[in-house]
Amino acid sequence: MKIIGLRSSAGLAEKVADQLHSELVMPDERRFPDGELYLRYDTDMSGEDVFIIGNTHTDGEIMEMILTLSAVRDYAVKSVNIIAPYYGYARQHQRYKRGEPISSQILTEIFATYSRSIATVDIHDEQTLSYSKVKFTNLHADRSIIDFYRNVDIDYIVSPDDGGLERVKHVAESLGKKYFYIEKKRIDDRTVEMKAPDIDIRGKKVLILDDIISTGGTIAKSSSILRQKGASRIYVSAIHGLFVNSSESKILENADEIHVTDTVSGKFSDISVYQVVSDYINGLYA
Repeated sequence: MKIIGLRSSAGLAEKVADQLHSELVMPDERRFPDGELYLRYDTDMSGEDVFIIGNTHTDGEIMEMILTLSAVRDYAVKSVNIIAPYYGYARQHQRYKRGEPISSQILTEIFATYSRSIATVDIHDEQTLSYSKVKFTNLHADRSIIDFYRNVDIDYIVSPDDGGLERVKHVAESLGKKYFYIEKKRIDDRTVEMKAPDIDIRGKKVLILDDIISTGGTIAKSSSILRQKGASRIYVSAIHGLFVNSSESKILENADEIHVTDTVSGKFSDISVYQVVSDYINGLYA
C-alpha cells in the first residue's frame, strides 16, 4: 500500500500513512512559466494499492488530482483509490437552471473513470454519491469531534440552524451534554432573523457546531446571540473550515475558541480525522 499526499492534505496524509505503517509518497511539483502545473512521481508503485489523499476544493486542487490519476497509471498499480476529505463543487449537485453544469456529477464521473473507489468526509449533499460508477463512501467526522471535546467542560452544544440538529444531537448525547438549535426565519430575500430558544445559559459554556464555516456569517451571528444571553465561554467547531475572506476575525469578536477538523488544512484545524480515514482504508481489506 502507498499513500499519496497532495498539497492540500499533506499533513493528514502523513498521519494516515503513519497510522497504517505505509509509505507516504509526495509528488515533485513545479509550475511552468505560463502557470501550468507539472508533477511527477519518482517512487515505484508497481503492484500496490494506491490511496490519493487530497481535496477537490479549488480548481488547482482538482487539476492536481486529475494529473495524479494520470501519473500513477505509468506504474502497474493494483488499484487507485481517491480520498478527498473536502469534496468541492458538491453544492452544484443538480441543475437548477437551464444551461448550468451539474458540477459534482462531471467531477465524480471523471474521478470514477480512473479509480477503484472514492471517499470523502461529510459531503455537502449525498446525491453526488449516486453519480459514481465505483464505490463512493461518505465518511463522518463526528467521532473525531467527540474525542476532541470529551474532556472539555461544556454545558450545551448548539446547532446554528435546525438543519444541523441531528449532528449536534449525536455529539451531545455521546458526550452526555444538553443541546438546542438556533431558529432561523427568513423575513425577505435579504433578511434572516435568528433567535435562540428560551433557555437560561447565563454563565454556561457552549459549543457551536456546524458542518462548514465559509463566510462565517451564521456562526458569527450565533456567537453574538449566545454571548448576549450570558454564555461565559463559547467554543466554535466545524467539520470543514474554509474561512473565506478571513471570516474567523468576525467569529472571534464573540467566540473564545475555534477548532475545526483537518479536512481543510489551516491554523484552526487541530481536530484530526486521520483515524476515521485509516479505519476506512483498513475496512476495505476486511
